Amino acid sequence: GGTRPGDQGIRVRTRDGVDAGRAAEPGRGDAEFLIRAGGVAPGYFDYWDNVPKYYSYDAAGWHFIALDSNCGLLPVCAVGQPQYQWLQNDLSTHSNICTIAYFHHPVYNIGPEGPATRMNDIWALLAQYGVDVVMAGHDHNYQRWKPLNGSGVISTSGVTQFVAGGGGHGTQQFITSDSRLAI
Repeated sequence: GGTRPGDQGIRVRTRDGVDAGRAAEPGRGDAEFLIRAGGVAPGYFDYWDNVPKYYSYDAAGWHFIALDSNCGLLPVCAVGQPQYQWLQNDLSTHSNICTIAYFHHPVYNIGPEGPATRMNDIWALLAQYGVDVVMAGHDHNYQRWKPLNGSGVISTSGVTQFVAGGGGHGTQQFITSDSRLAI
């Protein structure tokens, strides 16, 4: 209960289509969910009042989609899985507005944590439906990628991914390069 960070009257729709009627909560990462809590994250869910693992909401003309990229231990990112099916439905009903998706593990990444290839099916779906921006973290650095299609090829109609992992600890250096990186 009480006021939490980010409570600004933004309407939240859960994965079941229920209007939760309050501000959006963050997407969870591995540090909160998998490493520190042994896979259960009680502090995270208690603080954020048992926020769904994935959800969407609309604000200021944009459609925001929070996804769960913790697919290494949880099979939620593949074609046919509940999150994938929910996302496909959500994208098909919001095709006429600007869209940002956010999740913890970047699909494309030149930092020490490497790319999250387990999110490739999700990326292809986001690109298929014309999502504008993907925000990710995990690596503690800044990366802006050129727009990429569902196969990771540069395309003017592709998705632009940002890795903005400035919190938690010191910044990390890039360990490789990639011509698809804008910055």
